Amino acid sequence: MSAQAIGVTGISYGGIQSLSLGRLRDRIRLTNGTYRPWRSPAGKAMRIAAAYPRWGGSDVSYALQPNGRYLDFKPYRVGQSITPGGVSKKSYNDGLYLSGNLAGYYAPTGGAFGSDITKWKALTDRGEPERRDVLAVGRELTGYHSFAGVSGDRSAPMLIQNGWTDDLFPVPEALRAYNTLQLAGSYAALQVGDFGHARGQNKQAVDQSLQDQGARFFAAFLKREGKPPRDASVVAYRQTCPADAPAGGPFRARSWAALHPRSLRLAARRPQRVSSGGGDPAVAAAIDPIGGEGACAGFTAARAPGTAVVQRTVTKPFTLLGFPTVRASIRTKGRGGMLAARLWDVHQGRQTLVARGVYRLEDNQKGRIGFQLFGNGWRFERGHRAKLELLGSDPNFLRTSNFAFSVRASRIGVQLPGR
Repeated sequence: MSAQAIGVTGISYGGIQSLSLGRLRDRIRLTNGTYRPWRSPAGKAMRIAAAYPRWGGSDVSYALQPNGRYLDFKPYRVGQSITPGGVSKKSYNDGLYLSGNLAGYYAPTGGAFGSDITKWKALTDRGEPERRDVLAVGRELTGYHSFAGVSGDRSAPMLIQNGWTDDLFPVPEALRAYNTLQLAGSYAALQVGDFGHARGQNKQAVDQSLQDQGARFFAAFLKREGKPPRDASVVAYRQTCPADAPAGGPFRARSWAALHPRSLRLAARRPQRVSSGGGDPAVAAAIDPIGGEGACAGFTAARAPGTAVVQRTVTKPFTLLGFPTVRASIRTKGRGGMLAARLWDVHQGRQTLVARGVYRLEDNQKGRIGFQLFGNGWRFERGHRAKLELLGSDPNFLRTSNFAFSVRASRIGVQLPGR
């Protein structure tokens, strides 16, 4: 092949760049947002032939400050991540900013807004109420630092990898790009499992298997050797505990929807009250990705005050493979609220975190809502209980609201997709 057959790959911010470069394909983007053909200094036409983004964010605003409005069964809309403004992943945002200061230099504050990371951090740290200047940070991150901000339907083929237990860039970041590319008629395939940034366990056998698939993907699209993974296909691994246990899987499917053809439903009709001060701070600290006890930490199964709980005993083994969907009727009193969600596996008086998520409440919001957790691959054994917990905060991991609020939640339903 000629030198024009260029492949791009990277992890974390390299994954963010790989997503954007793959979507640009044979274009460059100027600072005013317009596009031009990509040419070498000698005027030769250039293009990306394939991209393998790993552990990246497709909408960095949503990844760092999710609002719960992304749903894997609905088309993504640019701007969705700041309507309304989300809840900051405090432990990660603090850690990323600190590591940047330790390893390099930030642009002096007060300069061009597009490079003033110190100002972005100060604005998001201020918290509720989120004014226009805070939402401007989200527009900057989505519009100019994300796959989501790149328009056009001429994307390069992409094999996209994100981890269930990666609390920074979880699997919804992959699905946003995968679904966007599929709707546009572009090639996209997925790799998902228990890996990535913390709390990802990154088991060596899984990493090697997925990298081997990545090598075959590049060989097919860059050198025309062999066959790539089937377009739209998914390979998934599930989380296992303890940390040194072999990973579950692989599970293979022709599409994301085909990965989870069955579902398990949890329901609670009676009203329950969630308060902004509810929950157990010790548990919150232990499940924080930065400084916590890891993905397999176990806790006494107790109901914390100020929380709502929906649970069900599993009568047949069930493997979760996807994003749990929560629906409820709510009546909120107060401003700046949120519903933090945790899915637990409960057995013999102990519980292990399976998945988490968050939904940003509008002031005094009422009515019917629906949102999804970040997902996981997890096997609920017979006799175990699947338990969803709704809280008004997830301290350490998420920034706690500046306001006191309460939520009356009723007719709560939870759908767990799997097989």
